[in-house]
Amino acid sequence: VIHSFWIPALNGKKDAVPGRTHNLTIEADDPGQYRGQCTEFCGLSHANMRMRVYAVDQAEYDTWGAGQLAPAPVPEAGTPAAAGQQTFIQACSSCHVINGLEPEDYQGAPLVSGASPNLTHFMSRTTYAGAIFETYLPPDGDEDAQYLDIIENGQFDRAQLEAWLRNPPGEKPMAPTPNEYSDGLGRGMPNLNLSESQIDELVAYLETLE
Repeated sequence: VIHSFWIPALNGKKDAVPGRTHNLTIEADDPGQYRGQCTEFCGLSHANMRMRVYAVDQAEYDTWGAGQLAPAPVPEAGTPAAAGQQTFIQACSSCHVINGLEPEDYQGAPLVSGASPNLTHFMSRTTYAGAIFETYLPPDGDEDAQYLDIIENGQFDRAQLEAWLRNPPGEKPMAPTPNEYSDGLGRGMPNLNLSESQIDELVAYLETLE
């Protein structure tokens, strides 16, 4: 699959071609939020492959960078978040990984993160699922709010995350079940048929991943 990375206000288009390394330099003159779109028809859900860049000052970037290098916190035993961590290990870890979980924590499940996002700092992201869903409702309805303002003052959109976990293919066009045309591979996140209690616990765990 060939994608094309394009943030119109910041750079020209740059194709992402399997097996090749393409360097890309992006420079913003002013702090702000810049939106983009994949511009190479890459298949199913191409129209839902969006991008967002936040340009911030050096101090804010250094704070963000230090946080991204930290491992995920360990939830307190007996809490919904701890139960959610176990649900993650059992249901999600064949595709996603969280830094800080040791291989023995996975109880035999494969410890990988290949085609799926690393979720170690899920709550530090303002969007997910190809940037079509907002992690937070913007403060004061300001869709152009700055990164830290969104993270610190935005309202966590729990209902949308629950809907995503409940039925991902129903929320975004995907083909997670292999068929005769897909070489035995699925595309996108499948419906894991999680119970409502599992969804509640998994969201509680994801909320700890700052």
